[in-house]
Amino acid sequence: YAYTDLSDELKDNLDLLRLGGRLRVEHQFEGFYNFYLTPWLQLTGDLQIIRPTRPVADTAVVPALRVKVVF
Repeated sequence: YAYTDLSDELKDNLDLLRLGGRLRVEHQFEGFYNFYLTPWLQLTGDLQIIRPTRPVADTAVVPALRVKVVF
């Protein structure tokens, strides 16, 4: 989990640029799990969820899958 915020002064100044509303805090979450299918084959599932600072942007959900083969 990560949390990102800007100072109120910076948010006020950026709000003058008309970016689609006052910026808000950003929250990020990432979770993963490693599945050891064999001693030499690993499968990793990953999920990221990001709520961006811009209020006009939607929350992003990013799933991923990775395979690792050890020679």
